Amino acid sequence: MENNKKSPQYLRTDKAITNALIHLLREKPFEKIIVQDILDETPVTRATFYAHFKDKYDIAEHMQEEYLRLQAELIKKLAFEKRSNYPSVIQRALNGNRELVESLSKIHTDSVDLQNAIASEHELKYLSSRSGSSCKTEARVYAQAMTAFQLSCMHGDGKKHFSTDYINQVMVEVFLYILQIDNDEARRFLYNEIRKAENKI
Repeated sequence: MENNKKSPQYLRTDKAITNALIHLLREKPFEKIIVQDILDETPVTRATFYAHFKDKYDIAEHMQEEYLRLQAELIKKLAFEKRSNYPSVIQRALNGNRELVESLSKIHTDSVDLQNAIASEHELKYLSSRSGSSCKTEARVYAQAMTAFQLSCMHGDGKKHFSTDYINQVMVEVFLYILQIDNDEARRFLYNEIRKAENKI
């Protein structure tokens, strides 16, 4: 059965079902979409649908896992690129997955929340490479700042989104965390990271 799930036909059906949900999310909120709507958008039968997914929430979780997998691949790819190539490599990756990102940004459930998922990844990455008494606070600040920067880059109107939502909704929380840090070196590092993110826009 596991091998079956890796077959090209199985993966094509997965993609068809996922694309149907992505298309529906352009027209109506996730909460109002039912399985029948998805079936109406794709030629798969109800039995085939349930052989792939339990419900629409299962599809949403699959979409988020796919995005996080793509992000991990991008991070690995950047490790072999010159820093001067970062913007073009990142932009190509974002352009190739814009529909997935835009759809995920419209879904907020207990298990699917793109902003929280990205922040968790950034936080874990930070914690895996640093230690110290204020490391957890630093990691949370870093994750908030980098997540806001990443999400702003995913919008067509990146600069406008970055300058309003980023500062108003995220930076207040970030700076409150920074004020709690009693380590000057850690505080300076975080300020510099935030400035770097801002300068890339």
